[in-house]
Amino acid sequence: MKPEQELFKTRVDQISKNTAEPKVVFDFSFLINMSSSGLGKLIVLHKRLVEQGRQFAIQGINDNLFAFFQAIHLEKMIQMDKDPGPGNLTLNTFKI
Repeated sequence: MKPEQELFKTRVDQISKNTAEPKVVFDFSFLINMSSSGLGKLIVLHKRLVEQGRQFAIQGINDNLFAFFQAIHLEKMIQMDKDPGPGNLTLNTFKI
């Protein structure tokens, strides 16, 4: 597994198990593409957070990745915004 994939998996596990934030927002402004493994982990995280009564969103998605998410209708499940949002990350925003 590539180091960035391992980091993503670790962060997903940490966020879903070790935080109590009511809304988790990932900043994908640095992300160029996503593997099927990463996509699976993203969906698992979304499912865990929904089961916990929490919200999940993604911001800062590039056009190609956003088009991919639209093609598989992921934007209907997870709130997404192409805007990277504020320059400073809030407590409930995790940059992965």
